[in-house]
Amino acid sequence: MKKFFQKVKLETKFRSAGEGHKLTDESGHGVQESSRSTQPVPVRANPMSESQANAAIAAIERNEKCKQTTSTSSSKIIKRLAKEAARASEDNKVPKSEPLNADAAEDFVPEQYSVEGVKFISALSGEIMQEKELNAHYKESFLLKLGSDEAIDASCSMIRTLNKDKSKIEIAVKTISKYIDNIIANPDEEKYRKIRKENKAFSERVAPLDGTEEFLNAVGFKLTMVSSDEKEELYFVLPNDINIENLKYAKDCLLASQPLITKLHRDMKIFQPSDRSLTFNLPNSFYNLTLEEVRREQGLKTEEIELSKQLRTKQMREKSRQTRKYIYALIRIRFPEGYILQGTFAVNEKFAEVRAFISENINVDWAPYTLKTSTGQTIDQDHETLSALQLIPSVILNLSWIAEVQAQLNEQGVTLSLKDEVLQKQEELN
Repeated sequence: MKKFFQKVKLETKFRSAGEGHKLTDESGHGVQESSRSTQPVPVRANPMSESQANAAIAAIERNEKCKQTTSTSSSKIIKRLAKEAARASEDNKVPKSEPLNADAAEDFVPEQYSVEGVKFISALSGEIMQEKELNAHYKESFLLKLGSDEAIDASCSMIRTLNKDKSKIEIAVKTISKYIDNIIANPDEEKYRKIRKENKAFSERVAPLDGTEEFLNAVGFKLTMVSSDEKEELYFVLPNDINIENLKYAKDCLLASQPLITKLHRDMKIFQPSDRSLTFNLPNSFYNLTLEEVRREQGLKTEEIELSKQLRTKQMREKSRQTRKYIYALIRIRFPEGYILQGTFAVNEKFAEVRAFISENINVDWAPYTLKTSTGQTIDQDHETLSALQLIPSVILNLSWIAEVQAQLNEQGVTLSLKDEVLQKQEELN
């Protein structure tokens, strides 16, 4: 490559010198501008490689910076050659990876998780479903009741259950209650019986929440187009024949209503003895925090920064670290025979819930036992949360029976173990 550049430079110098002259010529050695050669510079038969092209361009740039005596014409030629070589190399380049064809797509295996996802038990039907399905299920059930005598109660439950941000719920409830209070205090004043839909307070505090418009409809408000100041706008309008008692009941129901209590499904699984018991692959639902939880986490971090400026004992520092980073935990319990019992828990549940889960699945529900982590630490703080015990987002606990009790039961012909119906559901741990 170096010889190539030297050759190009040499040829350029000869061309710029014009026609040749003998030493005895009287015309001397001056260079005549009109006599310069117009022959094109020979082009390489084989294009440079991409690395050679890049090196050529870099060399030219270095030469220009160092103000070396390379002619402008030769620089342009070499640059053109380098760019053409780079394009040719790019056109002939083999792609690093080809797109999957239909046959290859069939062989693709998606990532397998230790649990399919977090599941819940419907408070209305007892069905087991994931959160997205659960919200749709609740909304459909509430909507079916809006045309009945239960419309007010259903819309109140709708507001409390379908919206997750408690602070926004309270603001909406307070705003609607104020509307009702004004109507009760001034039943003959038309202005209190109208709520402009585009009103800033209504559009920001009330309208965005699920169930608020359904509540207004259940109370008796009708969405109506009203002419005002030479323009028409949508209003929620309450008719003249107001039932004050009905309004009072609606307000009381709105203030006293509570969200439906949805139980977390344990999604119990029993695995055969396996060396992969410490392998956990959790879906995103174990880590995603709600908006309210994110705000609380941020508040706790801000508080921790402020506390870091103060002198504190070790116990005070450890307590402040017990913040929620996850919302669910996957707990595995390994039995003496090697079987592994798995269940899903919320991180704010007490450890007593883990013991209750074990009791539901063993053949002697009152049998005592000890639970230890893989490092040998005994977990017996039943009233502490899983988060406080650092059993998140996943952990395996080794169960050991109390020897004295186990011996007594063995004398009676009872062998401590998982229930037979549980063992029948055993599967291989992937």
